[in-house]
Parts: sequence; structure tokens; C-alpha cells
Amino acid sequence: MNEKRVISKADRLLWSIFGIGILIVFGEILNCTMALSAMFTGPGEPVNIWKPITITSIVGFVYIIPTIFGRKKRKSAAIAVLNIYLGWTVIGWIVALVWASLGDRD
Repeated sequence: MNEKRVISKADRLLWSIFGIGILIVFGEILNCTMALSAMFTGPGEPVNIWKPITITSIVGFVYIIPTIFGRKKRKSAAIAVLNIYLGWTVIGWIVALVWASLGDRD
């Protein structure tokens, strides 16, 4: 039962696009949390870096849940790309989550 999964060129391209997208998304989340953290600190106070990093990690994990759920599906790369590029709309995230939760058609 040790099957080797063959990844097509299209899936490799989609996973590359996913990788670029995840870097952009996590960067933007960190940027926003750093800006919010700086807004709520007084003048001359150092910004605590750990709070934004923790928030970014939690939000980032929740954001990629559909990708994690759909990782063993036939169209896993498409689910991942949909999640990264349209997940911020919430509707896209829900669609990716539902798609990842449904069974594969034969």
C-alpha cells in the first residue's frame, strides 16, 4: 500500500504559485500586526516583536486550514492556490474549505 504519488507539471506550477502567495500573505499579516502594535505603544517605547509574530502565526495557521485539510486530494494544488489568493475574501476561504472537505470523485 506504499503508493508513490506522481506530481504533474501543472501541479508543480500551482505549488510554486502557492509558495509565492504564502510568502506574500504571511508578510502582509506580519506587516499589519507590526503596524497595529506600533500604534498602541507609547512614544519612545520599544515595540514588542513577539506579539505580532504570535498573532501572525495563529492567523496564518487558521488561514491555511483548507490547504491542510485538502493536502491528500487529487486537486490539492488547486485548493491551495484558491485558498491563498481568494481566502482573504472569506467566501474564497469557505469555498476552499468545503472543496477540501468533500471526497474525491472517481
